[in-house]
Amino acid sequence: MAILPWQPLLAGLMLGLAIAAPPGPVGLLCMSRTLAHGARHGLATGLGAALADAGYGVLVALGATALADLLTAHAAELRLIGGFLLMLLGASQLASAAAVCAGARAAPRHGSALLSALALTLTNPMTILAFVVALAAFGQSGAATGGGGAWALVVGVLLGSMLWWCLLVALVVWLGRLLSMAAQRRIRQLSALALMALGGAVLLG
Repeated sequence: MAILPWQPLLAGLMLGLAIAAPPGPVGLLCMSRTLAHGARHGLATGLGAALADAGYGVLVALGATALADLLTAHAAELRLIGGFLLMLLGASQLASAAAVCAGARAAPRHGSALLSALALTLTNPMTILAFVVALAAFGQSGAATGGGGAWALVVGVLLGSMLWWCLLVALVVWLGRLLSMAAQRRIRQLSALALMALGGAVLLG
């Protein structure tokens, strides 16, 4: 049966949403940064994650099983990198919350927010596993056959992932208007501690 042009795009959209939506370290980071620096900083974090998702979506679209096998083979090394990143980002967020308490709020850097989220998502073992599973599923169904269909799938993954981050940032901005500064600071501190705890668990695992 012929594959219609919109089918890979829709499949990618659903895949991007499914990968981005489950709670995880990038979600904590996105929420903390949105509370600290506003929507643009949160969206930059989400865009970094979405670009990483789209990068893995390329593997699914092109059926790059050899590269997927390579990533799986080096999952332990990637896990260590991801664990250190989580510890580093958690410590950075904790220091940032302390700086706000002292009245020394650091200026947001959207580029660093994007790159750190990109690196964290690329080294997240759960993201890698999810796309390896998706590669097997799409490879069997043939949903991404053909150059146009392959790139439509990648664009769909990017849009689906970014849709989730836009929704999350909008929700956090709305909730932030209802919370006091002290409550926001406490949430950021708890998020930072959670990131560090996740990093420690990843390193010890």
